[in-house]
Amino acid sequence: MKKLCREKNGFTLAELLIVVAIIAVLASISIPIFSRVLRKARLAANQANARAAYAAAMVWYMENSNTTEQVNKDAGTFDASTGVFTPGVISTTNPNAPRFEDANINIDGWTVDTPSRPAYDKRRAGDVVYKKWDIYWSSSFDGTIDAYVASE
Repeated sequence: MKKLCREKNGFTLAELLIVVAIIAVLASISIPIFSRVLRKARLAANQANARAAYAAAMVWYMENSNTTEQVNKDAGTFDASTGVFTPGVISTTNPNAPRFEDANINIDGWTVDTPSRPAYDKRRAGDVVYKKWDIYWSSSFDGTIDAYVASE
């Protein structure tokens, strides 16, 4: 007796095209979501590092605010990888370094789109995780921080 149907050995072109189309749709949906979550994670890391820099700077301020010398009372650098605050040392001399000041000094108010550089540069707070933070004290050295300047 003859076989009425042949044995199937593989997938048809239509089946393969449908699978590829489904994978393409899933990828087009997941990539923007992944990018958004990654930017939020970078922002959270920057906020945590800036808070740690603030805490380390304030500890140094509390220990040294009553000295009469003007040494190291203008700025200092916090290294997020080691957790060490070094007074009087600036990690960057780049005038275009990310600078969070004035309205952006409130760390909790930062968003992934908070500009961290001059207006002509498109870098935002959620684009890069900054490892070093320069802390600039107010000129009166009253425990107020004027700016955070970050470097990669």
